[in-house]
Amino acid sequence: MKQVQNSRDFFALAIEKFQRKNYPEAIEAFNKSLLLNKDWQSYQGLGWALANAKQYPKAIDVFNQALALKENWQSYQGLGWALFHTLQGQSAIDAFNKSLTLHENWQ
Repeated sequence: MKQVQNSRDFFALAIEKFQRKNYPEAIEAFNKSLLLNKDWQSYQGLGWALANAKQYPKAIDVFNQALALKENWQSYQGLGWALFHTLQGQSAIDAFNKSLTLHENWQ
């Protein structure tokens, strides 16, 4: 088995776990990636893993960290869904609108 040594290795492992819907292990791998390198993509991935694990308040915090590093339509989309699931309707609408401003073709 390949030994994980850097943030990109942990990121790849996290993506693999996420795609297999193993959200607890994806969350763990994204966190390990972020310990080594605080990049927006790892925050975004962690946000989606947390949201899929129904940990919406944590997902909101993490999506905001991703967006502080780089505005990205998928981070705004994830933020919108997490806000929606925590009954923050107007904030969810605002996040969805920002996502649409950056990428109008998502459904």
